[in-house]
Amino acid sequence: MTSIKISALELAVAWEGRDAGQALRAVVEDARRLDRLGAHRLWVAEHHSSAVISSSSPAVLVSRIAAATSRIRVGSGGVMLNNHAPLAVAEQFATLEALFPGRIDLGMGRASGTDPDTARMLRQGRPLDRDEFESRLVEVRSLLRNSAGVTPRLDHAPAMYVLGGSPATAELAGRLGLGLALAHHLGGAPLEPAIARYRECFEPGHGEPHVIASVTLVLADTAREGARLYDAVLRMTVDASRGGTAGLRRPVPGMCDDLTEEERRAGAEYAAAQLVGGPDEAREGLRRLAAAGVDEVMGLATIVDDQARMNSYAVALAAAGQGPPP
Repeated sequence: MTSIKISALELAVAWEGRDAGQALRAVVEDARRLDRLGAHRLWVAEHHSSAVISSSSPAVLVSRIAAATSRIRVGSGGVMLNNHAPLAVAEQFATLEALFPGRIDLGMGRASGTDPDTARMLRQGRPLDRDEFESRLVEVRSLLRNSAGVTPRLDHAPAMYVLGGSPATAELAGRLGLGLALAHHLGGAPLEPAIARYRECFEPGHGEPHVIASVTLVLADTAREGARLYDAVLRMTVDASRGGTAGLRRPVPGMCDDLTEEERRAGAEYAAAQLVGGPDEAREGLRRLAAAGVDEVMGLATIVDDQARMNSYAVALAAAGQGPPP
């Protein structure tokens, strides 16, 4: 058992007959259930021009989620600073913090969250380089922590995080005294180098360092059922790599029968680095993430069935020794 916190990442995904409006309302319902289950926080991510993801306006969705819940922290994972003026971001999240004090998080990233054409429409210019991203982070941090020039003015700022995955981004988060959110669900490099660099560089006087790692969360009461649910994720991933657009479907027998050995191996390796399976796999995965220096796991439960999706979070919370608040 670990002391690691369990949180949730939502994308407002439309699937199998669920349109965008239904997907957004489903996020609000999920938030209510997660609040009751005892999850620590829920973030929504900024994506644009997607056929299936509807979370294009994090601040709007965060407001709706916070109004529908009472305890869980709510925030962005993240707002893409390529696409927004720092003052606009600061005022949006200052307003949210004023409405829901002590419950709002602002996660900020450098990616655009969309295709190049849409990115140009959002930015009306070129992408930010690393120095410009740092400059915007500093500006948002200063606006929120000092409250000068921001309406409404605050006695305390929302919690702020930098999204990324590389040691360079981790160093930036540490130097600025901000939290670090690592997109582990996207795969890629090991967590340890970025986390070590973050903690080495963390600037004293800005509270305690805090590391969140997002993971694919496909858990069930048994390992066999977790593996069955994961088949749908693997099918979606393979279809996307082959140029398909089917998206996430309900798991059915034989849906992965045509996968190549290489595709199966890649899927198994990915699952082993995430939280996939039953209670034993959940406990082992949380121990592994805690040993890497992760303080909090943010699960993206890519499961169509509402009950199975919520149960996935319940299994993770139980594995971490947590449960519904009193």
